[in-house]
Amino acid sequence: MKQSLLLLLLLILLSPHSFSQTIYYSVQDGNWYQPSTWAMNEGGTIPATSAPTIYDTVYIRDSVYQVVPSGHIHRGNVFIELTGVFDIFSGSGISEPYIFAGDSFAVYGKLFTSSDFHNQVQFANYSSPDAFGYLIFGESAIVVIGDDLILNSKSVTQMDNGACGDGTSFDDMYFKGSDSRLCGNGKFFVPDKVRAWDNNNVEQKPPHPQLVTQICLGFNFYGTQKDCEDETNPIITGGATFPVELIDFDARQKGEDVEIYWSTAWETNNHFFTVERSWDGIDYDVVEMVAGAGNSDEVLSYKVIDTRPGTGKIYYRLKQTDLDGGYNYSSVVEIHITGAETGFLMYPNPARGQNVSVELYGFRPQTSVQIYIIDLSGKTVYEQTVETDERGNNLALIPPGLSSGVYFVRIHSIGKILTQKLVY
Repeated sequence: MKQSLLLLLLLILLSPHSFSQTIYYSVQDGNWYQPSTWAMNEGGTIPATSAPTIYDTVYIRDSVYQVVPSGHIHRGNVFIELTGVFDIFSGSGISEPYIFAGDSFAVYGKLFTSSDFHNQVQFANYSSPDAFGYLIFGESAIVVIGDDLILNSKSVTQMDNGACGDGTSFDDMYFKGSDSRLCGNGKFFVPDKVRAWDNNNVEQKPPHPQLVTQICLGFNFYGTQKDCEDETNPIITGGATFPVELIDFDARQKGEDVEIYWSTAWETNNHFFTVERSWDGIDYDVVEMVAGAGNSDEVLSYKVIDTRPGTGKIYYRLKQTDLDGGYNYSSVVEIHITGAETGFLMYPNPARGQNVSVELYGFRPQTSVQIYIIDLSGKTVYEQTVETDERGNNLALIPPGLSSGVYFVRIHSIGKILTQKLVY
């Protein structure tokens, strides 16, 4: 899931817009405003004749940048690579020195600010306050915020680097609006408070349902570093009011269709799911409704086929409705529909002792396909041969029985070798 999100964010960074924009690559230490800091190509052989302007896309690498004390507004995408360092210096007395309003702000290197970091990323339409944007802190990111981390409404933030303040630090965390979302794999020690406001600017204090549902399942906040390290006494447990535990939720093109699939670890008073689709990330319509299990403590898998997806960027989300009428939304999945492709889906993954479904699509019709399971030593521990149907598709089942661990599923066919990781 995380890899899918990282790929989607990279696609967002490279996506075209109606605004005039240029891609800049850093080539040396320097000031944001100096043309000598930048090049116009990835290899750095074409010097920039000007500095990035408001809608340009910027890749920061091997450099430290200091923004002038008066602050700066940049509405393009920003991508801080693994060796890149971005130092935002505001000076004294400025609470919000740097406002980013691009589709995505992705940090894999180092980000430092001397004061607040105000995340106001807007997706697809820079001038629209109702558009979604993405802020991502990767596993290797080092993010040191001088004061508050502010996550504005209509933003999705992915944090994968938190470990009780190691690698990431800030004072308060603010959720400005009920649509701002925080997901990822981590636990965080917040020295002061996690605070949220609704869309009418009314503060929602913990454990208000709005706040805990804005934080994804498994993402906990602790009031002291010791509690964080011991994983005890969380001040906020993300998704606490969500009555199902989603193992995964994703979408994949399958020929001319899109297959949307998800799995749950458990369900409580779950009435039904609704798969919703959008072409702009704002307005959604219903693809299909699927009955929930009510109450279950077993791994359950679901699947919906969207036979009318169209082409280009499409967004899917999952709405879960309780027996009492309450409902919650999953995170949003983005997919780019192109021509027919070849691939396969596996679910559930992790298998957790269940049959694993392997769906083949886009292969040559009525052709033999070999399925191999290979352990980490390179030994083949399972194999199966299937025939694709007249559309080049098939559904194979891998029965349980393998020892717990990590394996690779490799698909062989004429001119195709595909591999995915499988966890038993």
